[in-house]
Amino acid sequence: SRNGLPGNHIRAIQEDRHGALWFGTDAGLACLDRDRFTMFTTRNGLPNNSIRALVPASDGSIWVGANGGKLARISSGVVSVVSSGLPTSDTTALLFDREGNLWIGYDQHGIARLSHGSVSRYGAAQGLPGDSVMNALLEDSEGSLWIGLLGDGLVQLRDGKFTSFGVAE
Repeated sequence: SRNGLPGNHIRAIQEDRHGALWFGTDAGLACLDRDRFTMFTTRNGLPNNSIRALVPASDGSIWVGANGGKLARISSGVVSVVSSGLPTSDTTALLFDREGNLWIGYDQHGIARLSHGSVSRYGAAQGLPGDSVMNALLEDSEGSLWIGLLGDGLVQLRDGKFTSFGVAE
């Protein structure tokens, strides 16, 4: 593809703490640092080339969400795959909260929280409306997690309780 990208279908963009730009594509991951592209694909250790979500971590690494529920962490150019206990559906959103927990949104199977190596999963049984497509995640200034759903509106997770917001009737 043109200009150093592994693919022209861009699905995620993030900037790391050093100012490098990361681009998740349907054909791999690119990092643009000081006018130079570095590519990451399955040849470099990514679990899948279809990258759906990116999030920088406070330690300078970048976390990568790919199709198939696979997560990778890239630190100093080294790719590590993280998959133990995680759902296998496509990763659609990633967020680090203020406590350093990694929240992972999926296109099925709800969301998961990775905290100190332990995985907690949240779906319909915990109060989410079905196992909807998690399209966006945000933590607000009060510590609530907001979950944007594809077709099912918005959900707030506050103090362990889910509250749904849909179209006004």
